[in-house]
Amino acid sequence: MNISEFIISPIAGSVIGYFTNWLAIKMLFRPYEEKRLFGIKIPFTPGLIPKEKHRIAKKVGETVGEHLLSEEALVNALVDEKVLESLNHITANAFLYLRNNEESIDTILTKILGDHKNTSIEFIEEKFTGFILQKINDKEVLDGITLLIMNHIENILNRKLEDIPIENIIQDDFLQSDVFREWIVREIIEFKDRIQNEERSLSQIIPDTWVVSAKEFIRQYFPSLVSFFIDYMNKPSTQQTLKQILLELIQANLGKLALMFVDADKIYAKTIHYIEESMEKEEKREVLLKQIESFIDYALEKPLKEWADKIQLAEHINKIEDILNKVLFYFTREEHIAKLKIMIKEYMRKKDNITILSLINTITPNLIQDVHQWIKEYLRTLIQKEESAKKINLFISKEIKRFLEIPLSHFMKEIGKATEKKLQEIIIHYYKQMITNKSSDIITLLNIPHIVEKQIMDFETDYTEQIILSVVDRELKAITWLGGLLGFIIGFFPVLFNNL
Repeated sequence: MNISEFIISPIAGSVIGYFTNWLAIKMLFRPYEEKRLFGIKIPFTPGLIPKEKHRIAKKVGETVGEHLLSEEALVNALVDEKVLESLNHITANAFLYLRNNEESIDTILTKILGDHKNTSIEFIEEKFTGFILQKINDKEVLDGITLLIMNHIENILNRKLEDIPIENIIQDDFLQSDVFREWIVREIIEFKDRIQNEERSLSQIIPDTWVVSAKEFIRQYFPSLVSFFIDYMNKPSTQQTLKQILLELIQANLGKLALMFVDADKIYAKTIHYIEESMEKEEKREVLLKQIESFIDYALEKPLKEWADKIQLAEHINKIEDILNKVLFYFTREEHIAKLKIMIKEYMRKKDNITILSLINTITPNLIQDVHQWIKEYLRTLIQKEESAKKINLFISKEIKRFLEIPLSHFMKEIGKATEKKLQEIIIHYYKQMITNKSSDIITLLNIPHIVEKQIMDFETDYTEQIILSVVDRELKAITWLGGLLGFIIGFFPVLFNNL
């Protein structure tokens, strides 16, 4: 038996086994690129892993996506108690930071958006403006706004007459204001134009209750009204005007010669005296009241256009203003205003069951419906105007600017601790709900197989080799040494069999 055979053959087998395994492992990665000799590709180049890198990356991506990071595994990991606790801690720290941040919202937006801040704010303003215009132009919203306005108007009109603050309304400056004067003049002109073609009588227009109330008012306040009348008649300017009218009337009917025998001052004085004397005697006062009531009944049955022909209203606006100035001059005297207030208040006190709305309904039963329709049409027209969009945009711009100037800490303090805690609970709740209900969408959006595949493809081959070796280095070395051991055993058996 040759002892050298028992040594050389196993050692040779061991070296061959160790080398072949080491070479095989190296050839998994090396060479990294294809090698050629005289233009002919050298076999087994590049290494197995570089050569099959795309297929391996795709397969690893699919394996990770389907088995390691599956939908169920990701959901369980993302809603784990530790994750939720960390999220709750993060939100608590975020609220604490916001609560202590003294910077304005505008400053924070500047840091976040930079040069794009102003553009972003303008975009938001335009969107809000468009949204508001679109909403208020909607039929239901427009009806709601109209109804809200009408409810407010009706609430005001449902006040009792006695509750109206006459002392605040009838003021000297109010009666002499340009707005009041213009309104009176406009109403007189419009009234004149209307009655000139009006076929109806006053009895067909004025409600019976108004006529009765007017007669009651005249009877009750007749002495005061006469006192007003006499005071006005005794004014020098009034006396002069009425005397001139009296003289013109005598001249027109009796001729100029009759003027020589007429003393206008005496006639005027006797007329005033007769009126004053009649007021002191009840029977004469009653006769005069009946005459006034008869005249009212007579006037009510006459068509308005006949009165318009008989009563020559001032044709020119300057004449109307001149008459109005004289009337207002009389009524704006302090004592006359005081008397007027007392009379109106006393009248209203006795009409304690009458509201402004019921009073309006007796005059124009459909006024509220007409106003409702007018407001609705006005709002619709107003919304269509370009100026409305500009005003809404300006309002939104001011509100956003005011909001941006608020310090973030002030805004957060307004929220309060209890609300902050509730917000944390809401965030956690919706986070869990989103992860659970939208997991399929999240997985599809993430596309984990593609991410893994792309990441592997982006790795350099030597880096890939380092990653794999860092994981299985010991195992690969064990395989190499196992090759040497198996080579040693395989080299020992032929020698053993030859010597048996």
